[in-house]
Amino acid sequence: MATSLDRLSDETFGFLCSPCKRKHINKEADKYCVDCSDYYCSICVKFHEDIPALSGHTILDKRQFQHGTSQALPVVPTERCDKHNHKPVDMYCKNHDDVGCSTCMAVEHGLCKEIFYIPEYIQNNTNKPNLKDVLKALEATEDEVTQQLCIFQREKERLSNNRTDVFEKIEKIAEETKQRIDKLKQDSMKKSADMFQPVENMTDQNISVLQSMKSSISSAKKKVSSTGNNISQVFVSTKKGQNVASKVRERADECNTSYQTVDIEFEKDQTLSKLLNEMTGLGKVTQRDVRKIQPTPDSKKLQKDSKTLFQIKDKKKYNVKVPSDSKACYIVSACALEDGTLVLADSNNQKLKRVESINYTVTDSCYLSARPRQVCAVSNQEVAVSCQSAGVKFVSLQPKMTVTRQIKPGHTCKGLAYVDGHLYITDKESVYEYTTTGTMLHQLTKIQSGQPLFDSIYSIVVSGDGGKIYVADRTYGLISMDRTGQVLGTFSGPEVNSAEDASVTDNGSVLVCGYSSKNIVQFGPDCEMIGEVLKSNSNEKRCTSICYNSFNSKLIVGRRITNEIEVYELI
Repeated sequence: MATSLDRLSDETFGFLCSPCKRKHINKEADKYCVDCSDYYCSICVKFHEDIPALSGHTILDKRQFQHGTSQALPVVPTERCDKHNHKPVDMYCKNHDDVGCSTCMAVEHGLCKEIFYIPEYIQNNTNKPNLKDVLKALEATEDEVTQQLCIFQREKERLSNNRTDVFEKIEKIAEETKQRIDKLKQDSMKKSADMFQPVENMTDQNISVLQSMKSSISSAKKKVSSTGNNISQVFVSTKKGQNVASKVRERADECNTSYQTVDIEFEKDQTLSKLLNEMTGLGKVTQRDVRKIQPTPDSKKLQKDSKTLFQIKDKKKYNVKVPSDSKACYIVSACALEDGTLVLADSNNQKLKRVESINYTVTDSCYLSARPRQVCAVSNQEVAVSCQSAGVKFVSLQPKMTVTRQIKPGHTCKGLAYVDGHLYITDKESVYEYTTTGTMLHQLTKIQSGQPLFDSIYSIVVSGDGGKIYVADRTYGLISMDRTGQVLGTFSGPEVNSAEDASVTDNGSVLVCGYSSKNIVQFGPDCEMIGEVLKSNSNEKRCTSICYNSFNSKLIVGRRITNEIEVYELI
């Protein structure tokens, strides 16, 4: 099949008729109008001569502007300016490597010092872009955009099927529940639709942008293909083609990197019958990353066995103090959202702080009017935070961090974790399971073989699959149990002195920081010690919080009364 380059070489003329060229027709010019600066074929020149206002223009025959004649004219561009369509594109700004008409140069490049009349510039400069190279670059870019467009079109179809699957689950549960089901069904459908809408909007937006960019590429290709041997127009077309290719690549890359492929899932609440009167929906609508369009190198680091010791590759410190803080920061807990955003609990300033995970800048904060103890993610739009005697507060993250509600159990709230619509809250010596509305379901065991299992609980975390609960106890170390309270494993040894906080990694291992030992130790899923990830340093302050951010394979560490957090890259 003939390519654009083949068609260009098959239909090349010395000078192209300007009106025909604007209609995307390649036709050789027979006349030239000095006043219009346009070339005309034998047909188009007749229309020019029939217009009274143009009757006084000077028309030259073909032999008068052909190369080698004594009356040869300067080879001027024939393309008209996009903004000032009555003027030819005959000026070149070398400072910005851009072409335009004289008006463009006066308005947009008034401060530029290297502006040239294109025919004169070409005569004095031999270094000109290659027409075929630019056309090849445009074609390559068009192929890339076409591929991405196909990806997003398939993604839209997949999302549509995903939406159908989720709604079918909702319908099935709606049939099983009978009382109050109509209202709960509508609430869940709305939550699902609200979560689908921004994803579909982003997909539609990217499809629209990519289609527009594909049109721009096609238009640029046609202009490059129909340039002819007019070297001035070749210069103009190649420059504009290069600019189009560059801008399209940049915009396509933005679409590619900013989009995340997700599944919207719906999970049935197993305690639906018992808690029907307390529920706000038929289940939990969540968003799960299925595949990023362009995986980052960091995502490959997590393919480690759960018993392989992590190594520290890099360490950086970032200041998280904000102007409204009245005291030095004391970060006692941190959690990471699915998009990599961090939420820090600052005990001294009684705040939650939202931190982006690129430059670790605090983008928002929320005053709690109570000292926070542990923060955990409920969704990508909401977190919960334990505040000891003030109970548990729920904080919306959109658009600004705001306390929306709270529950007050009849005990101190220290450790806090969320899984499958339930809260696990600890006081100093016990673990309790609650609904998000504050109803206690049961108290997990605190006695093992006649001995207390807990003594001084500081934090609690849940495994990625929700099947295991890990408790960091300053006296008894690390304890693992299932969600019924059955103990699965324990560790109590001098390697971790005063276990303060814990974090579960993507491969199922558990990281625990020692408040007094000032170190971080890695454990397997059953509390078997793997090794020390971060060693003790006598010059450092005591460890108070750790958080493994699976979005970028970073470990965030907070220490006692300091304005900085430490960020470690793990491999």
